[in-house]
Amino acid sequence: MKVLGSEMKMVESQFDSQDKSVESLTARNSALDKSIDSQKKKIDTLKEALKNSTESFGENDRRTKNWTIQLNNAQAQLNKLERELDNYKNLLKDTNAEFKLYETLNHMFVDGTGETITTAYQVYKEIPNIVIEDISKFIEG
Repeated sequence: MKVLGSEMKMVESQFDSQDKSVESLTARNSALDKSIDSQKKKIDTLKEALKNSTESFGENDRRTKNWTIQLNNAQAQLNKLERELDNYKNLLKDTNAEFKLYETLNHMFVDGTGETITTAYQVYKEIPNIVIEDISKFIEG
């Protein structure tokens, strides 16, 4: 999450806070999508930890309560990120732009599932046909 947070800061630093250009909004959307995905994974992990703690120590144990607090905080953060993304998507509605998300693709439009920043550049991968088709449709107008 720290890397994604820093990515969002980097994107925000590239654009004025009042910048409503398609490029600015799209960059922010992309960074938020990654943060949301990461936050959902964190929540899944916390739910499992809470379940295990409840089974092992009971609902009223301080360890279980700590897991509950962490889960609630993570869910609140997810809600905040999703609201922010919805706001940016609404701003894009006023333009000719379309927001498109390729769930498993990284910033190079190739499958980024399970990769790290280091491994992303070490293996040749082809861009999926759906991306090429979408770009072609965009160019054709």
